[in-house]
Amino acid sequence: MQRRILIVDDRPKRPSLHLSAEELDDLRSLVSMSETLEVEDLEQFDLIAIHRSYVINKGLSDCLDNLIKTKGLYVILFSGGVGQPTISCKGHMAIIGSDLFYSKNLIDFCKDLSGEDSIQLYKLVYGVNKWQLPLLARLRQLIWIDPSGADFDYSQERRSIMNSLSLNSIDEIPEAINRLVLGL
Repeated sequence: MQRRILIVDDRPKRPSLHLSAEELDDLRSLVSMSETLEVEDLEQFDLIAIHRSYVINKGLSDCLDNLIKTKGLYVILFSGGVGQPTISCKGHMAIIGSDLFYSKNLIDFCKDLSGEDSIQLYKLVYGVNKWQLPLLARLRQLIWIDPSGADFDYSQERRSIMNSLSLNSIDEIPEAINRLVLGL
């Protein structure tokens, strides 16, 4: 399945600050790129990556939130001011730094999307071949949280991560970690 991806960056020279000419050509062959965005065009894309300041300046936050909730749109907000990447909205939104966004990970991520049933933004943040390790670490952390004393029920997050990793039981976590780290 070919995914429709749009990158909106109001500074057209920004990609070339992070990617070589060859990488930029490769990226352009995989996605649509624009300096502006028309709200009515949003629904024709599966994933939209947009500079965070553009969203703020154009007042698009509510519109994007609505499309995430109602249409299942995936959104990546990137900005030079982001130090730690985050993924939210049940995996439908990532906020990452421009240097991480415009990297080889982006090209690999876009290539990988053509054969995927679902979009895993973790693959962009952590790399197509390494994205499982942070999820496994988070899953191990969640197992140790006592839900009876917590203000938040983490069972849904545990199930979501296990589904993303195709794990049927928490007993499979050590083996999955060994496969990734040790190549076993």
